[in-house]
Formats: sequence, structure tokens, C-alpha cells
Amino acid sequence: PDLPPLPRLCEPAVGKTIDGKVPPPIVLNRFAGDNRLMRLEGRADKDKRITGVKRVPVSDDEVQQLCARGFAVAVLDVGDAIRASEAVKTSDRPKTIVDARVALPTEFTIFNTNYGGYAPWKTYGNFWVPAAMPAGHTFQVVDFTVTPQNYHNSGPDSHLAISALTLSNSNLDHDFDGKGMTLWATTDMCLGGGNRAILQSWAIKNYVNDIERCGTYPGCSNPVYNHLNSPNSCGPWDASLSQQQRFLVGANIWQKSVYWLCNASACPAWPSPTVDSSTPYFRSGGAGVAFVHTGSNNTYWTLSFQGVNSYTNP
Repeated sequence: PDLPPLPRLCEPAVGKTIDGKVPPPIVLNRFAGDNRLMRLEGRADKDKRITGVKRVPVSDDEVQQLCARGFAVAVLDVGDAIRASEAVKTSDRPKTIVDARVALPTEFTIFNTNYGGYAPWKTYGNFWVPAAMPAGHTFQVVDFTVTPQNYHNSGPDSHLAISALTLSNSNLDHDFDGKGMTLWATTDMCLGGGNRAILQSWAIKNYVNDIERCGTYPGCSNPVYNHLNSPNSCGPWDASLSQQQRFLVGANIWQKSVYWLCNASACPAWPSPTVDSSTPYFRSGGAGVAFVHTGSNNTYWTLSFQGVNSYTNP
């Protein structure tokens, strides 16, 4: 069954647009038992690779400022998402493709701003939705279309993680398991060639240092499969092209993952190699989805997402 759309806290100011368009909403998190609104701020280790998030309170004034700039603001209640997914009975699910197990927003925007110069730079729109892998299912796919605006100017450390098979007992604060991909603002991580998309894996336990390399700590693994790891999964994504680009990223319980770049005539138009990121630290059983950004320079940019979907299969 279809899950209801996320409730909105405010709508875009009348007549306001972003680059002449009404963008998808910015999503804020609100966790069970905590009525405060939160944005998730990506955390990274010494190598600038995502290790999780920290929760940062968002004021009512910030919400109104976002709507005044031309965005709607929606709220994702993580506790409600869990209950909604658990309410879907096994007998109600199709035999071949399972309805999304989470109240995953089908469209949203991630936005970096300083409100015209009178506030610190902040990134809004990171979120995650928890879910469990259905019994007998072995893999998960996250399908999305992304449109960047000025993202290529956000710096060599600026990147977005899209994680499937996501599992956490701390809302990604100090434990984070997932398999997925990262989209980078520049080609530095892939040594140029127009490549900015890379497979990445996370198996992180009790890592709160953030000033050392995750891989130097027991129970912490976040490899990026570029030229430093085999196989090299660097693939095309044009962060300077303000046009829609579609990706599918998939991972299975045997810790293998792959992504596809699709275009109007072919899917995949470019398939990554399959990566086996097996580590004994990885916890299976999760089917959550995370979109987490970190590492931006002080500049305005947006990443707008549409057609977002997640499903699992045997």
C-alpha cells in the first residue's frame, strides 16, 4: 500500500523560485520521543570520508527562512516510518518486487546556505529512514534522479553518500552499516577524467574521533573503491551539468554492490564493476536508506532529487 506523503511545516513563499523552478522540499528529521526538529550534519574522518552524522537542532526561524527562499520544508518522523513499514503485511506484498519498506521521500532537496551572509554555512536535507530486510530477501536497490546546481564549486572534499542496507542503533551517530555509493563535487577522488561517482561501504562501530582514519580503528571500515582499492569503480557523473541524471545503486547480503548510470536510451548506460567489500564488522539485516552529505566549501548549491524509490527482492 502507498504510504502518505511527508507532512509539510511550510510552503515556498509566493512567487519565490530557485533558478526559475519550484524545487522539491527540504526534509528535516524528527526522531521518536523527541519533538525537536533536527538536521543531520555529516561527519567525516581524517581522509574526509563519511563516518556518520550528528544531530543539530533546527529553529522555527530557520524553517521560515528556508520557505522564504523558495523551498517547502517537510518533516520525516523516523519512529512513524518504522511503524508504517512494520504495518505492511507479508501477504500484501507482490511476489517479485516489494513495496518500499520505509516512508522514503520520493523527492527532496539538499541545500547549502548561509542565509545571505548573516548565519554560519549549513547543509539542510540530509536524512535517513530505518527499515529491516524482509525475511528471505537478499538485496536492496535505491533508484533516484539527481540534478545539481553549482555543486561542482563546493570543493574537493564535498560529497554525498547514498547508502542501502543501512543499519544503526544510534541514528548514525556512532554506528553505521551500509553499502552504496558517493557522488563527489570534483574529480579529485577519481584522478580526473570526468569521473565523480564511486562505490563505498560503511561498517562503523563506536567511532567518534573524526580526526584519525576510520580504518585504523578496530571495527571501523569505510573504503572508497577508487584507484586506491580494487576494483576501481570510478564512473561518470557531471556535477557541473544542471540536468537530471539517474542512478541505481544495489547491494546484497553477501556484501557485494554495484551502481548503474542511466540515460534516456539505456539503463545502464554505464555500469560500475561489482565490488566485494566483505568485512567481518558489517552487520546484516538492515534495509534502511541514507542520504548524507559532508565536506562542502562555503558556497551555495543544491542537489535536487526526484523519482526516489527503494525496494528489496529475494
